[in-house]
Amino acid sequence: MGRNYAAMPHDYLQEFKLLNDAEFGRLMRALLNYSATGQEEDLRGNERFSWQRVKMQEDRFQDNYGETSAQRSEAGKKGAAARW
Repeated sequence: MGRNYAAMPHDYLQEFKLLNDAEFGRLMRALLNYSATGQEEDLRGNERFSWQRVKMQEDRFQDNYGETSAQRSEAGKKGAAARW
C-alpha cells in the first residue's frame, strides 16, 4: 500500500517565504497532485522556480518510504515464520 500523503517539511515555510499566498498554494497543490498521481502540473507563476526542489524532495521521501515499508514487511514475515 502506498503513501496517502505528501510530506511538507516545516523548512518550506522559510524557503518559500518570498512566494505570495497564491503562489505557495499552487506549489503545495502541485505537490499533493504529484504525490498522488505522479503527474507534474504546468506551473506559470513564481512557484515554478521552486518546483524542482519540491519534486526532488518528494521523490526522496517516497523512495525512503518504499524502502522502509519493504524492510518492515520482510521483518514481519521473518517474525511470523519464527513464531510458527
